[in-house]
Amino acid sequence: MPQGKATLLCKNEQITCAILFETDVAQPRQVAIPFMFKNTCGSPVTGITLQTTDSMNTKLVNLGSADEGTFALQPGGSNMRRLYFSCESFVRPQKLQGTVTWNGGSMDFQLVIPCSAFVVAQPGVAKDAFTSAVAGPNCAHLSTTKLSVPPQQMKRGIEVIASALHVTMIEVVSGAASFFGLTTAGQPVAVLVKAKSSGLVLEVRSFDENFVASLVAEASAAITSAMA
Repeated sequence: MPQGKATLLCKNEQITCAILFETDVAQPRQVAIPFMFKNTCGSPVTGITLQTTDSMNTKLVNLGSADEGTFALQPGGSNMRRLYFSCESFVRPQKLQGTVTWNGGSMDFQLVIPCSAFVVAQPGVAKDAFTSAVAGPNCAHLSTTKLSVPPQQMKRGIEVIASALHVTMIEVVSGAASFFGLTTAGQPVAVLVKAKSSGLVLEVRSFDENFVASLVAEASAAITSAMA
């Protein structure tokens, strides 16, 4: 099965479906999404199919022979379908509509492909390389926000941000931590988190104003969820 923290996509009294996002720098504008199904009822679910509707920007490019056709789930059983999508642009979250159908029922869902799906952590990046990237033209756009985080939760809050945005810690100094990643297309993503008495200040720099704003929104949502 795929590795990583799955996100619940949809569920009812018979089926749950969770997803992950997998990207590859060799295919910078493509994302693979494993759809992981589980039967949560006491009887078999048969004739299961998965369908999505293309958007103007994002299209299903390849089902693959192993992921075509219907399948069944025995009670407590699970199965996976991996679909591949091509995104013309990833500066904003991509939203697709979809449906899971089976013999006797169906379930609609909205699939949101976040901008962070196209960010790859960069372990081992030197501080000089980070500083150079931040000063370069591909980090010309900045988005910032204040996050309400209790003092005793600040360390956890910083970890949540780094995990949500797929960035690697570069340096920690008094009251601040810097992080770095690259998009699948090679653009730098620089993140600075500052600890203040009222919470955390998050700054994200990268190549596009919509992209950095979207990443800040993702981090804010992750913090809200983690602190709830």
